[in-house]
Amino acid sequence: MKAKRRTVIITIVLLAIGVLVGGVLYYQYQCPRLYRVTILPSLGGKTMPTAMNDRGQVVGYSQMDDGEFHAFLWDRRHGMEDLGVLKGSLDINNAGWITGAIRDANGCEQAFIRDPNGARQFLGDLGDGKSWAISLNDRCQAVGESEAANGSRHAFFWERATGIRRIVALTGKDNHVRTINNAGLVLGIADMETQPNQRFLWDSNNGVGTVAPPFVQSKVCDLNNRSQFLGLHRNSKQEVHMVLWRQETGIERLFHFEGATDLPAGVNDANQVVYEERLPSRWEWFDRSLSRWVLWDPNRGKIDLNRYLPRRWRESFWVCDINEKGWIVGGAVKGKQGDVATFLLEPIAEKWER
Repeated sequence: MKAKRRTVIITIVLLAIGVLVGGVLYYQYQCPRLYRVTILPSLGGKTMPTAMNDRGQVVGYSQMDDGEFHAFLWDRRHGMEDLGVLKGSLDINNAGWITGAIRDANGCEQAFIRDPNGARQFLGDLGDGKSWAISLNDRCQAVGESEAANGSRHAFFWERATGIRRIVALTGKDNHVRTINNAGLVLGIADMETQPNQRFLWDSNNGVGTVAPPFVQSKVCDLNNRSQFLGLHRNSKQEVHMVLWRQETGIERLFHFEGATDLPAGVNDANQVVYEERLPSRWEWFDRSLSRWVLWDPNRGKIDLNRYLPRRWRESFWVCDINEKGWIVGGAVKGKQGDVATFLLEPIAEKWER
């Protein structure tokens, strides 16, 4: 009797193992490895990325042992390069020009632009001695924020021919400049007459500003080089979709959006979208939500990006940029010590061709 019971137990265990292995193999078959993952080295401390260009060059910052934040530039050929003490984020264009903010000789935070050879130029400010560059396009036009002599904060636009000039007042706490594309169109959020935290588009070619349509009030927004605005839109049935909007063509619906997110999304010219997705947990008494970063591709649909990281990094992963080749860069935190690392997800070409 005992032998028979043992046989039954062993059979059940083997069947369970077989189902588990089969499920894993099926999952792997259905979800091919689409990315090659690289963990970037560090300057000596926590490493956090802020932007990437189409050549795979990554910029960001590392917190050193003394607490200072140093900017870095990384590529496969040269590795990590220390760019000095940093204040704010960095951006990089496809020619390797970098913009951001560092401390000048007087200790003031100043927006700068740096050429591929390392020569640096300060962009100036709007009167209070401080400025922060946020985004740079391939025409070496930069946008950022600066304070006037009276302490008021403004978005600025800079190019060599005209220098720095004011765009719009940033009066609200959450007001900011987001990006500038290669057509010279600037995206930001500012308090307008109609409502606070309104998305605006400003055209550097004619100096005219446009208020974007009334999308769902969320920080989810971006702008690609085809001058298409990415955002969330709620239709008459109260359904929320991720959409692209252009003044000349109106709304183009991409996909139905579920859950919630407060983090910005990103979009490239191939209409690939990266965003954070937070779905309510089935275990409601824990009061938790399931959070992951997702790539939505027009041909493949949703792709879970967290699964490409080592398990110990997955829970805290976030994405900061996607380039025109579909490369993705982001960061993650591990352990009680708060170790932070930068991850580069490079599409495996042959897997995407299938």
